[in-house]
Amino acid sequence: MSVGAAPIDPDEPILRRIPVKQGYYDPRKVPPVEAGSFRPNPNDTDGLSFYLEREISAQVLAASGNPDTHYVVARLLARDLYAQGLTLVPDQQPGDLPGHLITPEINTFTYSNNPTRPRIREVCRALTKVANQDIAYHPPAAT
Repeated sequence: MSVGAAPIDPDEPILRRIPVKQGYYDPRKVPPVEAGSFRPNPNDTDGLSFYLEREISAQVLAASGNPDTHYVVARLLARDLYAQGLTLVPDQQPGDLPGHLITPEINTFTYSNNPTRPRIREVCRALTKVANQDIAYHPPAAT
């Protein structure tokens, strides 16, 4: 955690933006949130991104993504990530949306590194299950 930053309360609502596309979120499937939603991409070198709901609304978060992509926003609680052995680190960089957090344990290296990949995949599956319980925002095209 950054110096001087208070720990995130376990009951704090945390948001994750998920693209509406195959492998991430498919409204025709049950459950609709898929494994790719929590899998790091090549840009996630420092960790997977999440946002504090008290700092940014789910609708604003969804609208801030690629304009050619629709997004849903899942709501988790900090405790859901803590239960998987993850940390939430405030990571507000210039140009970031308000309330930006990262989970340094889930990054490109840990996902591609053979010894840690099975554990990270297990964590990603667990977070996917939790995300399916509370979609905070659905775009009109995803309903």
